[in-house]
Parts: sequence; structure tokens; C-alpha cells
Amino acid sequence: MISRQILKWASKKILEMSINVFAVPALLYAIEVWYPPGEKGKKQIEKVSKYACRLLTNNFSRDVPYEELLTKLGWKAIHQQVTERRLMSIKKYMDGSRYMPDEVFQLLPQNPNPRSIHLQSLTNNHSLVLATNDTQKNSREDKLSAAHMRVLCNLLDEETVRARPAEYREKISRDELYQTICMKLPHTVLNV
Repeated sequence: MISRQILKWASKKILEMSINVFAVPALLYAIEVWYPPGEKGKKQIEKVSKYACRLLTNNFSRDVPYEELLTKLGWKAIHQQVTERRLMSIKKYMDGSRYMPDEVFQLLPQNPNPRSIHLQSLTNNHSLVLATNDTQKNSREDKLSAAHMRVLCNLLDEETVRARPAEYREKISRDELYQTICMKLPHTVLNV
């Protein structure tokens, strides 16, 4: 709808601004909690993003990868945006500025529980490791956003976790950190 109405009367710059103001916020609203909505929903969200990229770059060739178009526009992939938002939610929770129920996250003491060997193998073992409750291990919800948040946070180094909020936001928005996280994450968690 935006492209049909705006392209008649305005430039690509106005179209890009309109997409960023109207479509992207609606598409990503509270995405750190509900993403992915299932394989079909995931494809629909990506489809909107891909169409916007192709429209703004005026490149509808299937030979050009979606990631290349994102780079050209200076945008981030949806999964990367979800990762950053989830890491920000955890930082706010750890700093006490956001409430989350106790059953969602528990901070482990300095010496993590030895029963959580799989979790420890995924961490850098900073002192703010998030625990997985026994009741959560097999729940469907745990396989989605909460589990992803815990694993992501546990992959960060001590310096990043303890950084001030502005510095933390800057660090987690770096592409290098996202690439490092992707390399460390198991494939099943990456697709959460």
C-alpha cells in the first residue's frame, strides 16, 4: 500500500522513510517476545522485508542475495534485530529496570549449578549466568524466546554484560558480535 501510494508522488528517499516509519515498527512490534511465529509466519515477515529491500534498491533480480540488499540499505536481518532486542531486554532485567517473572530467568550465583553442563558448555561463564529451571526444560515456551534470551546472554563476555546501558547497546549492535554469537550457537537455537 505504501509503495503504491507514495511512488506515484514522491522519491525513493520518501518511500524509504515511509517504510521505516509505518511498516517496520508494525512488523517488529514486540518481536523479541513472539518471534518466530512458526515457519509460515517467519516466511511472511521475511517476505515483507525482502520486498521492501528490492523495492528500495530497485533490484528485483533473484540473483542478488537478500543479505546484499540489506547491506546496501544499511538494514539488519530480522533475526539479528530479534537478537539485539532480546539482549536489551535481559540487560534491563538484570539492571532492575524491567520486570520479568522469576520463573522466566534466575541469576545463578558465582559457581553455576554443575547439573547444567550443556548450558555451561555454551557460556563464557561470566558471573551473571542465567539458569534454566527444571520445570522449564521441556516446555514449549522455553524453546522460544526465554531459552533464546538465556543462551544469548550466557554467550556474552563479562565486560559486555557489566557495561553501562548505552555502551551495552552499542556493543550488542555490532555485526561482529552477532557473527560471533551465530558461530557459537547450536543450529537449533539459532533458528529460534
